[in-house]
Amino acid sequence: MCISVACHLTAILLSMSFVNALNEAGRDSDIIRMFGEGQGYNATVKTANAFRLGICSLTVGVITMIGINFDWLDAAFCAAVSGGIFYQVVPTSKHLYESSSITEYWRWGRGEENGDVYDLRIPLERIKQKAKIGARMEAVLTGS
Repeated sequence: MCISVACHLTAILLSMSFVNALNEAGRDSDIIRMFGEGQGYNATVKTANAFRLGICSLTVGVITMIGINFDWLDAAFCAAVSGGIFYQVVPTSKHLYESSSITEYWRWGRGEENGDVYDLRIPLERIKQKAKIGARMEAVLTGS
């Protein structure tokens, strides 16, 4: 149970840090920098992993408690409730990631093969244009 509490507290604190940093990002470039230099994606992965480890630790604790204090009917009820939760969460989560996650959908080329209307070349061109403009402005301001 202590491991579960520590993991859930870690997940809560990491998610709060992520959301607060995202709320304070005033421009698109700040958000892009947060995911690049700030390793924002890694923060979300660490949060999810901490939460999953917390859930697994809690499950072990609950199963142990049921085994010690209750009979098989209570265990069957808990298994049915857990199965219902997994039945809802796992397919829904998988579908969300497969349909939109940059690592599951775009990175492996599924967007292109499905004829997806969202062409990521356009935002990439805009980011490159903004970078060129920023470099020119810096050159003008520094006099180089």
